[in-house]
Amino acid sequence: MPGEQPAWRKASAVVLIPIFVTATTGGVCLTYGPGELFALLR
Repeated sequence: MPGEQPAWRKASAVVLIPIFVTATTGGVCLTYGPGELFALLR
């Protein structure tokens, strides 16, 4: 969207985009949920 965006929206994008990219790169499907992710890390 053109124009100035609120700071919270920019900050959330800076946090969420790398999380999704990292999960995709690691081959973790987000539909499994956090429990499956942490089970893989054990």
